Amino acid sequence: MKTLLKILFGSIAAVVLIVVIAGLVALVAFDSEDYQEAITDLVAQQTGRSFTIDTAPALDIFPCCAIRLTGMKLGSPPEFGDQEFTRIDHAAVGVRLWPLIRRGEVQIDRIHLDGVQVNLERRSDHSINWEFEVPVSEPRSAAETADSPVSLSGLSIAGITVENAGVTWKDADTEYSIENLSLETGVIAAGQPFDLSAGLEVVDAATKNQISMTFNTQVQFDHEVTGLELNNVQLNIFVNTPGADVPDITAAVSSGVIATNWQTQRTIVKEMTATLESTGMKLLVTGGGEFSSQQPDFSGKLEIPVFSPRAVMAALGEAAVVTNDPTVLAGVAMSADWSVLADEAHLSSLALDFDQTHVTGDLTIKNFEQPHYRFKLLADKLNLDRYLSPPTGQEQVDAKAADTTDLDLPADFLRQLRMDGTLQLQELIANNLQLNNAEVTIRAAQGEINLDPIRASPYEGQYVGRVGLDVTSDIPRLTLSQEITAVQATPLLTDLVATSNLSGLLNARIEATAQGNSERALRESLSGTVAFSLADGVYQGMDIWHEIRTRRAQIKGDPPPEGTDNQQTEITQLEITGRMAQGVLTSERFDMEIPFIRMTGGGTVNLVDQNLDFRLTARVFEEPSFADGENLTDLMDVGIPISISGNVADPDIRVDLAEVVKQWAINQLGKRLLDRLSPGSKEPAPAGENNAQDNEASPRDDLKKALKDLFDL
Repeated sequence: MKTLLKILFGSIAAVVLIVVIAGLVALVAFDSEDYQEAITDLVAQQTGRSFTIDTAPALDIFPCCAIRLTGMKLGSPPEFGDQEFTRIDHAAVGVRLWPLIRRGEVQIDRIHLDGVQVNLERRSDHSINWEFEVPVSEPRSAAETADSPVSLSGLSIAGITVENAGVTWKDADTEYSIENLSLETGVIAAGQPFDLSAGLEVVDAATKNQISMTFNTQVQFDHEVTGLELNNVQLNIFVNTPGADVPDITAAVSSGVIATNWQTQRTIVKEMTATLESTGMKLLVTGGGEFSSQQPDFSGKLEIPVFSPRAVMAALGEAAVVTNDPTVLAGVAMSADWSVLADEAHLSSLALDFDQTHVTGDLTIKNFEQPHYRFKLLADKLNLDRYLSPPTGQEQVDAKAADTTDLDLPADFLRQLRMDGTLQLQELIANNLQLNNAEVTIRAAQGEINLDPIRASPYEGQYVGRVGLDVTSDIPRLTLSQEITAVQATPLLTDLVATSNLSGLLNARIEATAQGNSERALRESLSGTVAFSLADGVYQGMDIWHEIRTRRAQIKGDPPPEGTDNQQTEITQLEITGRMAQGVLTSERFDMEIPFIRMTGGGTVNLVDQNLDFRLTARVFEEPSFADGENLTDLMDVGIPISISGNVADPDIRVDLAEVVKQWAINQLGKRLLDRLSPGSKEPAPAGENNAQDNEASPRDDLKKALKDLFDL
């Protein structure tokens, strides 16, 4: 046994002695200056650029055979001057001798790079400094150039360390730099996992905006290096933008597994989680999937927890938004399932909450280069008035003035728009008007945008409409059709103009076209037909005939009629039709009837400056009859002039009472004249007058007497 041990230790000692002697010989025979010159010549020949090493290479034998290089510099192309393309302050790499001698294994000691700097530049003439002159070599055969796996069996690296590295990018307009670049790995060997960590900072030289990144994972690859697997991936990003006055942004990405196979061109991602946070907002994305040469197939969930838009705007330095309801814009949240394929993305099971509104639905985008949007969205309730700015005194004055604002149509955008979808709102309030069960179908393609149909149930009635916009030509063309049927007038007018004195069922229809490149141009060219009617109408708060009788009694000096508790007037008929041309609506028919009175006339409404001008005449067309038996035949055929003018929002309504009295007086005068001049008149002569003289009176005297009787009412 002792003999065996002596032989064993003797053999080991002999090997060590041989290695030591070989190392001493290598040190004695190694000429660093010759190697320095050979390395610089080889690099210069292969790159076509200048290459220098500040100090001669240094060789270490123990514990492994290693070479150290200091101050390596690779120049840029001659037209870029003396600027360095790459600089490496220190580099060291070694090979362990014992595994190489004992087992033929290549075990590389830790590769260490310190002070690596790469400078990239592109000039205004589009010349770049990262193109190299590659020496012409003999062409290789197809077998030589064919892809084949690279075997790393028996190769290991103790690790890679990169410190104090950086990259600069410069062109005519921008300059960026990657600073504090570092990389550290554990032992790298085929089939064995190893740790990898890296970090860097990207800086904009002009704005000093900065992006900091750290990356940590565990890497593994097989002997043939056909693929790569990353486990427990952690990527953290921090964005600081002092030059843009934008709040800091923090992002983090983690994944259980990212595995890629270069031969099959297939990458699998599992258990991915990504977060993005800024200004009090947070986006959370989870999922996974596969990316291959055929198409990607990723899916997962996304969530935006509740955040305050008002707080976000304050963090961005924006002025506070003043709204009718100061409690709005306080809470927004969203969640959805997502999926991405080769050229389309989907959001399904969408749930969006903002303030008291809840939206659900689906959204799809196809063809990312020329997007085609498909959606189906349902909202429970939305009150737009809560989000409007409260009116000031000046705004109320301006509302009565002509609207001079204008909005250009985004024709170029609309020509590219492709969209198919439906939007449903169970309850909608806008301009204090209420719509229930509103639904609109939107289609846009090849420059034609159609909202057809549009449906809603306003105030127990029905609304159906369509709107079309054709932007295929230089001047867009608008077509619209709107119709309401059996809409309750009382709640409508209560919400619209804060009055509830008119009831009935409203019906209206509009058919119109317009053309123009702006909102104002469309209004000015609006042409078409309008029809409006009111059925079963009642005007509350005034008995018009009681007012007429009271006024008449005052004129005649008679006692007024008895008061009534029924302060209302039936509207038996109201129909208006007209045509629009160049933004002006001209009525062709205006018919309105209340008991014993018919109102006719016409006028115009300027849809551009929102002014109207109507001249109407009310006339008693049937002998009025009342419960107290009063006879008002003297009012038959008396015309009552009525004028309506001014701004639509606050019209001025006037009744010409002087003309009413004048016409009534003329009617009475005419009747008495006819009675006096009639051959069969039996009107008795006043007492005390001579009948003979009366018989001889001239017609002029009769006229004077009639006028005297008329105005002595």
